[in-house]
Amino acid sequence: MPPVKSIKISIPTKTAPAPVAALRCEYTADSAEQLLMSEYVLAVFGFDRDYSSNDGSHLIDPRYIETGLTLIGQEHLREVWYSSTPVSSGIDADVRWVSNGCLLLVSVTVNDPTSENMHIASYQAYKRLLSVIAERDYPYIIRAWNYLADINDGEGDSERYKRFCSGRYEAFIECNHDLHQFPAACALGHQGGPMVIYLLASTEPPFHFENPQQVSAYHYPREYGPRAPSFARATLKFWHGCAHVYISGTASIVGYQSLHQGDVAQQLEVTFDNIERLLIHIQASNSLTQLLQTLMLKVYIRNLDDYDLIKTMVERQYGSNTRTVYVEADICRQELEVEIDGMCVIPMVVT
Repeated sequence: MPPVKSIKISIPTKTAPAPVAALRCEYTADSAEQLLMSEYVLAVFGFDRDYSSNDGSHLIDPRYIETGLTLIGQEHLREVWYSSTPVSSGIDADVRWVSNGCLLLVSVTVNDPTSENMHIASYQAYKRLLSVIAERDYPYIIRAWNYLADINDGEGDSERYKRFCSGRYEAFIECNHDLHQFPAACALGHQGGPMVIYLLASTEPPFHFENPQQVSAYHYPREYGPRAPSFARATLKFWHGCAHVYISGTASIVGYQSLHQGDVAQQLEVTFDNIERLLIHIQASNSLTQLLQTLMLKVYIRNLDDYDLIKTMVERQYGSNTRTVYVEADICRQELEVEIDGMCVIPMVVT
């Protein structure tokens, strides 16, 4: 399969909203303290699993989010989001928020909820987050990230991930977010510590997309839990001078079934194919023609022994210069070994 390096994206001009303030994202080795000195930094995401609130001023800044994930094969990298305009930030109860007037990032951490309490913990966390975005008039969710410990623990409907999904779904429905508004998202298991959830929301609606090769997650059959996962496969959002395609966590799933259990290389090939088919599907919506310029990836790896193989395959597929981080994480289905999410950056040139 050829690498996805240049792909045309087409969106109907009549439905595209006016572009808003720019958002730029990258991985960097700069310290969090150094990054947060700038009023143009919207957020810094750590991969150090440092939960102490007394080890640095960055830990109490609402713009700093510790994901709970651990880097593999890399050290001291952080993800940073830059705004084209100065940001403001604060804390509403336990919800941290950051805004630049066009977008709002909200986050919450929940101290290691027990499996029995996972449904109510995710429900309450999402209710708080959704209340803040509603109160601040940013009603449209673009992307959601969810990281929690021991995601696969429990049998049947008692699995922590399934309980998380049921709580999230209940909060979405109570806050009038139906399935057509579900955003791009990922849910992974870290190695211990608080549940971490953060959402990116906007004053203008994005465009959500599904993958023709996959059943929409919110239509999964009952065997995947009492409430199916609440997310879209990708979301497209226009910013000033560019558009972003936010790719949800993508793995070796065709239809609704996991493929190639026990074979990480084959799982990765299916994952690459799913991402390519998703982007081609987004491309199919004609009229505003763009070229995919950048692909920024986060690769979640269950078993550390698979890192070298996965890194080699990812670099062969997307090029060694693609901005990529590799992190240790449990995938939401126990039989899956690897998952990829990311962001495509597309310059906006109307033709």
